[in-house]
Amino acid sequence: MVEMSDIAGAEFTYAMHEHRELRAGVEEIHTVASAIGWGTTKDAMAAVWRIRSWFSGVFVPHAAWEDAVVYPEIERTTNTDWSTKLMRFEHYQIERAATKLDADADVLRGALTHDQTSEIRGHLFGLEALLRAHLEREELFLLPLLAEQGGASETEGLTRPIRHVLWPPHRSIDSGLDLLVTELAPVTGVAEVPDDGDRDAPRNLPEDPYGREDRA
Repeated sequence: MVEMSDIAGAEFTYAMHEHRELRAGVEEIHTVASAIGWGTTKDAMAAVWRIRSWFSGVFVPHAAWEDAVVYPEIERTTNTDWSTKLMRFEHYQIERAATKLDADADVLRGALTHDQTSEIRGHLFGLEALLRAHLEREELFLLPLLAEQGGASETEGLTRPIRHVLWPPHRSIDSGLDLLVTELAPVTGVAEVPDDGDRDAPRNLPEDPYGREDRA
């Protein structure tokens, strides 16, 4: 039977995998911020909306997953919710900073003044700094707790489907299936994903507790 420590270790690995993908978005924010004022306002507006779309479609679901799944695991490990209070606040802080991009995109519909250019760049660089600091703090101080977690009973942690412990609700099952099999191979004895020739066929999965459907 899969123990809680095995699930926590796999959860840690998947969270780090997600962080690597998030860093690509953070790099894009830096690139766009550096280019504001040097190109056309039309291109700048498109780039800002692209970042806003990335933030809503990638970071927000990731943060919701952490709030609902990862952080509660850490709180159980540390026996206190104070271990995640700062990170939860930072999620709010980051989302609040991202909302400024809506107004910035509207400003970019016209000609920019020097002050407007500086303000928009400041908003983007500020969002980048918040994201970088948040990801680094999680990786240094919180996520290692999942990797080190142990001593739980065999049944503890299996009250929720493993699918939802390991995958954020905005991810499809197949997008992380190989990772799951690799991480749990020492426990299950299965070294690779069986090739059943029909991985896209409907599966009898439990309902998503977060009310979302998996997306390919």
